[in-house]
Amino acid sequence: MKNLLKLNMFPKQAKMAKVKVVYLRNECGLPLRKHPQVIFQIISGLPLNGPSNVWVDITNECNLRCIMCPQSKGLKREKKMMDIDVFMKIIDQVYRERPRIILHVSGEPLLHKNLFEMIEYAKNRGCRVSMHTNATLLTQEMSMRILRSSLDFISFSFDGCTPEIYEKVRVGAKFEQVKSQIETFLRLRHEMKLKTPRARIEIIHMKETKEYIPDFIQYWRTKGADFISVRLVHAWFGLVDDHRVRIPRNFGHKPCGQIFFSCAILVDGTVVPCCMDFEGRLPLGNILRQPFREIWNGYLYNRLRRQHLGNAIPDNSICYNCGLTRCLSKKQRIAQWFLRQFIWSKARIGGGDGA
Repeated sequence: MKNLLKLNMFPKQAKMAKVKVVYLRNECGLPLRKHPQVIFQIISGLPLNGPSNVWVDITNECNLRCIMCPQSKGLKREKKMMDIDVFMKIIDQVYRERPRIILHVSGEPLLHKNLFEMIEYAKNRGCRVSMHTNATLLTQEMSMRILRSSLDFISFSFDGCTPEIYEKVRVGAKFEQVKSQIETFLRLRHEMKLKTPRARIEIIHMKETKEYIPDFIQYWRTKGADFISVRLVHAWFGLVDDHRVRIPRNFGHKPCGQIFFSCAILVDGTVVPCCMDFEGRLPLGNILRQPFREIWNGYLYNRLRRQHLGNAIPDNSICYNCGLTRCLSKKQRIAQWFLRQFIWSKARIGGGDGA
């Protein structure tokens, strides 16, 4: 697949924008080669700047049981809504770098009664605010509230190939209802002549949807979205059945950009490396018991970073089997070998104990 395709969204309206069809492996990973200052900070023992992206699990409750999501098997963590005071405490500790706040990890954000208060609080602190939703609760009234809010970006996880496929994949949702609600949202945004929130329609590339993706792109490119994303399905470290079309070849490990530039904070305040850690299996601290800065530049976080840089990720860590830590080609493997031999080892980055 090509990384980026540009298609005319409104071929009969020259002044309209173009839609970008993006094939995503992860949401916001930032490769280390683009951020050499991070390498310098790590090998020099200097504290890192705060994260550029903070995923906040404002609720781990969801009204669907999608077959490719750990919610389908039931989460082990207690189901709850994040208290507004906890959310404000998070924002107060991360806002200085003006990160992007993504109001989603494991649940459906439209279920939260304080959603719009959270959006405004984060925006008033200078953060960019994004949201992922399955759009099942996107009534016209809800659409108007979103459009009148300060939300910067919204992503609709739709996977709407056909009614049969969609309702098989997105268990609990109705194809025609959700499709109509997304179209109404995009129509209202166009009628109100709004540029934000920017909107994305997303489909997951998996065994059940792979044959229908060209039709999905062709349909949504005329409906007014800014982006159409095709995301590769994740196996979620064994928490769900494997729906991958193919398992990519593994040429060894590489550092994951998420642990240097992003983090996720679960509904109970637990800080984890990324949004894929639904169950909090790799806790690095808790924002209710420790300042975020101490967690972000603390022993556990830096040990994990050194393990990645030194090719010493423990085989019992969720990072070990994650696709984002795998070299997908021989060129990547050679590049990582060079970095470990001539940069990491010289800086005595070492692996397992973080010493």
